[in-house]
Amino acid sequence: MQVAAHLVISWFSAEAAGLKRPRDRRIVALSGVAPDIDAVAYPAAYLWFGFDLDRAYAEVWEPVHHHYTHGIGFALLTGGVAWWLARAGPEFDRKPFTVAVLACLVSLAHVFCDVIGAGPGWPVFPLWPISEAAWSVSWSWNVSDWPNSALTFSGLAMTLIYARVAGRSPVESISTRLDGWMAGVTRGEAATPPAGGRKFRIIVYGVLLAVSIAIVTPLIFGL
Repeated sequence: MQVAAHLVISWFSAEAAGLKRPRDRRIVALSGVAPDIDAVAYPAAYLWFGFDLDRAYAEVWEPVHHHYTHGIGFALLTGGVAWWLARAGPEFDRKPFTVAVLACLVSLAHVFCDVIGAGPGWPVFPLWPISEAAWSVSWSWNVSDWPNSALTFSGLAMTLIYARVAGRSPVESISTRLDGWMAGVTRGEAATPPAGGRKFRIIVYGVLLAVSIAIVTPLIFGL
């Protein structure tokens, strides 16, 4: 599945759990996309192999992605980091244990979603580092197939609708300021970004670019 879909699913999980602090919801949402941190291996391999895209994919990206960060070990690590981060703030407002549990669960949900939406030929290793057992299902669809894009666009639609209804959305995981502006626009309360000018516009365009890349890249390379 695509990064935007993982972020939306994880944020709504935090919202459904009743987390009141934007910080806590952000921690859980980012925990849901954390398994894809291994994506840094791809551009690094691309440079290492002299801009040979096929070799970087075959020798590094394919064997690394879905392996070391897509399992119970990384989920527990994510939960530990989430617990530590959630301890910040007034004591009465903290829910570090809840945040940690949710962080673990959304990390594992990411793994499960990748089993469904990454194709039967790209397994995950849910028990690593305990076991090298691979897990895949024959009926899963590939990353470049239409269901992944449909899920991403559905998530973006839900984001806009929820921003209008509740005044907040998964966008707060990236920027609370951007989220506040977007919620205002959906409610007809704001037509222009708040003061901040150039820096704020860079954030907006950066988010749009990241979402576009997340949707288009698998379609271009047929992953």
